[in-house]
Amino acid sequence: MNVATGYAGKILNVNLSSGKIAMQPLDMAMARKFLGGMGLATKIMYDEIGPTIDSMSSDNIVIFSAGPLAGTSAPSAGRTEVTTKSALTGTLGTGNAGGYWAPALKSTGYDAVIFRGRSTKPVYLYIDNQRVELVDASALWGKDACETAALIRESQSAATDFKVRVASIGPAGENLVRFASLTFDCFHAAGRCGAGAVMGVKKLKAVAVRLSDKSVADSKKILDANREALSRVMTERTRARSRSGSLFAFAESELDGSFPYKNYQYGCLPNLTTKDIEKALRHLVHAPAEVVGCYVCPIQCKHMVEVKSGRYAGLKMSSGTFNNTIVSWTKAGVETVESAWKFKDVCQRLGLDQGSASGVIAFAMELYQKGLLKSSDVDGLHLDWGDDDVILEMLTRIAYRKGFGNTLAEGSARASKIIGRNTEQYVMAVKGMELLGGDARSGAKLWYFGQATGPRGDYVRSTHIHVDIPPAPEIVEKKFGGIYEFSKQFVDRLDIPEDLKQEMYGNPPLVDKDTYRGKPLMTKWFGDLFSVINSLSACIFPAIDLGPTYYSKMLSACTGWEISPQELMLAGERVFNLTKLYGVREGFGRKEDHHPRRFYEEPLPNGISKGRVLSLQEFDAALDQYYEIRGWDKKTGNPTAKKLIELDLANEGRAAGILAI
Repeated sequence: MNVATGYAGKILNVNLSSGKIAMQPLDMAMARKFLGGMGLATKIMYDEIGPTIDSMSSDNIVIFSAGPLAGTSAPSAGRTEVTTKSALTGTLGTGNAGGYWAPALKSTGYDAVIFRGRSTKPVYLYIDNQRVELVDASALWGKDACETAALIRESQSAATDFKVRVASIGPAGENLVRFASLTFDCFHAAGRCGAGAVMGVKKLKAVAVRLSDKSVADSKKILDANREALSRVMTERTRARSRSGSLFAFAESELDGSFPYKNYQYGCLPNLTTKDIEKALRHLVHAPAEVVGCYVCPIQCKHMVEVKSGRYAGLKMSSGTFNNTIVSWTKAGVETVESAWKFKDVCQRLGLDQGSASGVIAFAMELYQKGLLKSSDVDGLHLDWGDDDVILEMLTRIAYRKGFGNTLAEGSARASKIIGRNTEQYVMAVKGMELLGGDARSGAKLWYFGQATGPRGDYVRSTHIHVDIPPAPEIVEKKFGGIYEFSKQFVDRLDIPEDLKQEMYGNPPLVDKDTYRGKPLMTKWFGDLFSVINSLSACIFPAIDLGPTYYSKMLSACTGWEISPQELMLAGERVFNLTKLYGVREGFGRKEDHHPRRFYEEPLPNGISKGRVLSLQEFDAALDQYYEIRGWDKKTGNPTAKKLIELDLANEGRAAGILAI
């Protein structure tokens, strides 16, 4: 397999109902138009899975895909895209995981695997070069995701043979928890949107791929393009991420009081500070990059944690990127790092999306706090904030759909409808998916504007990037001599056309997180760029340093095509709009592009962020501007016919009822 051509050129079709496995050639015109990875999978989903197909039926499909940069020496290009109709939200479900799985798939000669139908018994797919087979997984059914990966490796080679890469579901997927995730080799996860539940419906326990021993010979042109990109990536900022993941983001939440503490009732933490997190770094231990890290990534932001004392002494697992794990569990009132790591490990093993799991438990805890749930309603438990025993018990009950866990397994939006009692006001979700991260009332406007407008219900596919957040004021003053000098240096480095930079940041530029100035245009730009990155199988973390100039060079060198930065961004815009169209066809419009009511109606009650609340009028004005920039209708939030024709999406627009047949 010569991955240096960019595409393997083949797609595997697996019919789980019949057991038939077939290969089809990749449509190269489609690949150029939608790039691969997320883009290719979105196009297949849009064409095949419409509003009449229930996400939890066997008619739904699951697609594992790798983009054209996967398996090459392009920095941080090892991401796997998992796409389905979301079991949680009912719109397009896109999940993304790091590690080595996508490069392994490409090394065996495939760009994507599509699963259709439903097996009569548990199975897993195993790919080893030209050997592709469905294997009986009855003995694995009921095992957790980490046990499953080890047992599959052992059966195919050896438990310690990490050339065999495994994506598996845990008990949560088997029991059709709507936010069930996929765990990749125990330490990575495609968490959001509930693809694990769809695999559970299909009785598909895992997908395993053996990384081929065949060498990949990148041409000099490819190596030169990738080295240029690498030289941009290795900065002081990325070296800090290598040392301590996203600890800096925790410090920012501390600085502005934007934690989601106790289901977003408070923005500040009483008992957990950045200094406590820094002390927790003593738990980090060395582990080979191929165990916890990601393929050809120069950053290596994930580490191995070994808790050395206390209740969870002996726990070994991936640190993740620090911030997301720790902040997620403050929603449930948790204020110890070791507890957060324990809950993450349990989620990885059970196959639960950590963002939704922490969200539904926090939702239930607030209902209990306010007397809307009593102990008798929740199996005799006392849902007290930050209680480790209760959280561990609820994670298990959710994964196995036991007792009240069966209600929470539906996700907080559906659970609220089951419970009734006017509980919908305590659902902290966008488009039916629990919020990920901090509080929009006091946090950076760009992040949370992207969260409200993101097609899948969070900011990870659009604004998960620190391009509007300056360092702490003392650092800005001491290191740069003031905010304007910092802003000039920062903005000068961004790989964005100069005219757009001025529209985003002004002239002279000002990096400002507290206003909507420039944020609608930033949201559009980075939504398109992230659609490119997720379609190429790259990681979004280097996106401050790498933009279309560098990705177009790497893709052109890899494929032999001559792709300009403008053409690449147009492809990203096409993919983003197609993702939006999927939601439009499922009934998602302007009213779904909003934050939960709490952020507009309840000022934060204490601490540095006391009194902060979102202005609905200001948000709506920014939303109008965003739709105008995107070429979408301001009233409905739908892409216009003019925009769809411009993006060569007329046929897709007809399918959504926007263009006349």
